[in-house]
Amino acid sequence: MTRVRPSLLPLLVPLFGCPSDSNSTGGSETTSGDSTAAPSTETIDPTELTGPTEPTTTSAESSSGADSTTAVVDTTESGTSAADESSTGADSTGTTGEAGIADIDMSVVLEDTVASVRTEMRNFAEDSCAYVDGCLAGFGMRRLLRFSTITPNLGDADFHVGNHNDNPELFEQSACSGSWLFANYARYRLLDADGVEVGTGHKSAFALIDLAPFTDDAGPAQYGFGQDMGISVGWADIYDAGLECQWVDITDVPAGDYTLELAINPDEVVPEATFDNNVLLVPVTIDAGDPLPPEVPEEWVCNPAFYGLDDGCDCGCGAADPDCADATIDSCQFCDGCSEGNCDLIDPENNAVCLPA
Repeated sequence: MTRVRPSLLPLLVPLFGCPSDSNSTGGSETTSGDSTAAPSTETIDPTELTGPTEPTTTSAESSSGADSTTAVVDTTESGTSAADESSTGADSTGTTGEAGIADIDMSVVLEDTVASVRTEMRNFAEDSCAYVDGCLAGFGMRRLLRFSTITPNLGDADFHVGNHNDNPELFEQSACSGSWLFANYARYRLLDADGVEVGTGHKSAFALIDLAPFTDDAGPAQYGFGQDMGISVGWADIYDAGLECQWVDITDVPAGDYTLELAINPDEVVPEATFDNNVLLVPVTIDAGDPLPPEVPEEWVCNPAFYGLDDGCDCGCGAADPDCADATIDSCQFCDGCSEGNCDLIDPENNAVCLPA
C-alpha cells in the first residue's frame, strides 16, 4: 500500500531525487539551531507552500531538544558567466512562445534555505533507493545534513526542459524507480575552510514542476507530473528537506564549521539570463552528533522507517507507535500492517493490533 498524507500528494511520489524508500529503517532527527540571514529581497516560506512532508519536515515535528546545526547565510555569488543559448539543445523560450530567457535566482531564497537546515541519524538497507541512486557513501547507520532546495524562475521566459523523448540528452532514468528525471539539476557539496569537499554530496536529478507561485504576477501553472518538465516565469519548484536525497552524507565529518554549497543548473545546459545567482553558499556549524533513532521492537510488522519518527501515529503494526497520542483508534493517522489501510480493521481499544478475522 502507499502511505501518504492527503496534503502531500503533489510531493510524495517517486520522482524527487531518490524515490520514496520502502527498505530503509527508522531514523530520528535534531532540528537546526537559530539561524540568521540578511537578504534584502522578500522570500517565501516553503513550509507554508508544501505543508509537512514524510518522514520529517519542520522543526516543530522534532522531538529532540538538542540543537545540532547552526546556519548563517553567505551571499557570495558564483562568478560564473552566462552560457551561449545557441550552444544547448534546451528550449529557453517556454511554452508561451514569447522571446526571452529564464533565470533561476537563488539569491532570493537564502533565508528560507537557512531555516531548513538540520541533521539527523538514519539507518539504510543495502538495497535502499537512496544508496542505489548514489545519495549515500554507504549503507547502515548514516548521519545526514538535510536542507530544502527552492528554485524560483525570475526570468522572462520559462525554464523549459521538455521530456526524455524529445530531449533524451537532458534526462536520466533512476536506477531504483525507473523514473525519468532532468539530470544534474542541482549539485550539493559540503566544503571545509580550505574549500575542500568533505562528506558525500551528489548531483541530484529533479522532476521539475510548477509547485508554488513565487511572484504576485505569476501566471497559471504550466508544468506538472506526467507532462513536459520546467518552471514557469514567476513560479518555483521546491524539494523539501524531508524528501529522499535532500542531504549531504556527513557520517564521517568531524564537528566544526563548514559551507554548504547548492549549485543549480551547474552544467549550464539550460540558458539563463545569468549564472551569477545560481550558487547558494550557507555556512553551517556541525556539532559532535545526533541521538540514535529509536530501536524498533520485534513485534513491529510495518515498515521500520515509520516507527517513532514524529511522522504521525501508525496503527495496526503489531506494536504501539511512540507517535500515537493514546492507545485507541482515535489517534490513528495511518493504518498500516494487517489493516492494509482500513482503520476499521484495527481494535478501537488497542491500535497496535487488528481485530480477529
